[in-house]
Amino acid sequence: MQDGLRLKRPWLGPLVGFRISKDFGKTWVAAPHTPDKPLFGESGLRGQPVKIGAPRFVDFGQNMAHSPDGKAYLVAHGAVTPDPKARFANCSWITGDQIYMLRVEPSPENINDPTEYEFFAGHDEGGEPVWTREFSQIKPLIDWNNRCGNATMTYNPYLKKYLLIITDGWPMVLTFDTYILESDNITGPWKLAVYMEKFGQQGYFVNLPSKFISEDGRTAWLSYSANYTSGWPGAYGEPRPAGSRYALCFQEIILIPGNQWLEIDGTLYVDGKIYLEDMKYEEEEGKYESKPFSPLVWPSKPPADCPFKDSRDIVGVTFTGRHKEYTNADTWYPSWATDGNLYSPWTDGEVGEMGSGSDAGAASTTGHAKIVGADPLNLEVIALGTHRESALPYPARYPCGSLVYNGVWYYGSSVHGPWGARSEPIRTVLDGYEGPLPP
Repeated sequence: MQDGLRLKRPWLGPLVGFRISKDFGKTWVAAPHTPDKPLFGESGLRGQPVKIGAPRFVDFGQNMAHSPDGKAYLVAHGAVTPDPKARFANCSWITGDQIYMLRVEPSPENINDPTEYEFFAGHDEGGEPVWTREFSQIKPLIDWNNRCGNATMTYNPYLKKYLLIITDGWPMVLTFDTYILESDNITGPWKLAVYMEKFGQQGYFVNLPSKFISEDGRTAWLSYSANYTSGWPGAYGEPRPAGSRYALCFQEIILIPGNQWLEIDGTLYVDGKIYLEDMKYEEEEGKYESKPFSPLVWPSKPPADCPFKDSRDIVGVTFTGRHKEYTNADTWYPSWATDGNLYSPWTDGEVGEMGSGSDAGAASTTGHAKIVGADPLNLEVIALGTHRESALPYPARYPCGSLVYNGVWYYGSSVHGPWGARSEPIRTVLDGYEGPLPP
């Protein structure tokens, strides 16, 4: 038994700023900020927590068609001190205690000006959201200690629902949990649609591109990467669902409705369960009875301290089995532009013959790509280039919030703490895990 676990980038630094392209990634104007002088003045250089480290733009559809007020919104995971449930690597690229929200009218003049941003500051006595321009007044959108991490949000215009996807990846090199919350309003209240324990089994950067939502709002495609420690012995078992790997992964899902029937391709769903065709109606019980099976329905197993009520509008997620994987890189966050294509950052791998690596200090690079096609099973991923930006005094600089709006690409980056830090004693970190460890 080793005394500690080798962790990858165990603390999260701040959002640095946004570089800008007006020609879909052919040329860029650098952000006016640097890692030691970032957009909102936060620092994680010595492991202290940040609130806006690696934000992601809310996906409002093509060219932000469904923004409630014409503004771009971002969600970000973070933490505060003192922490009542402190743990090593509590605020990292994939772990945190809270989710925060901010908004801005997107323009080249505004995107790197901190005075143009508004921050979610809770709700007033009437339940209405409060917004402030004072960063110090920011309050969590979600507060679930030791259960937050990388977050994305998509608006589903057909269901009129905001879907907030959060991944808790602690301790960063084993299995990750991902859960989906839903709300009628962008600031909540939130209800739990599904809690997917060990999704991937190490799925991360999970998002739901609005371009691939069906017109009934029930069928969609999850986009994510997975299993970056697949070469480390004992990290986890087989990919789950099949197709999960270190790539741009797409999985078709069905958002299961509650309190109603739904039939898709001959499969009958009743209140979140799949039933066999030979079900019968029990008059006396007043309900359908049959032996349910759920080979494709992900079992929702929220922890005992889950603060959310169960949704009655989306009561689970079915994986149809249709999936496709592209490239050998991660950190994909597609944005749907007016030309019909998706544009996304990527890094730490290859797209075609082009490579990028973000763990390189002064020589850190990030990539950008175009994703062409309307069918996730038949897409073309085109590398458009890479961009070098120093991470110093941090060791790594990674893509974060990315938005293409009115032909302008806003590409954010954040900085991260070191590779190879050792955790506290393994028995505390892994809560009884006895398997082999990565080197």
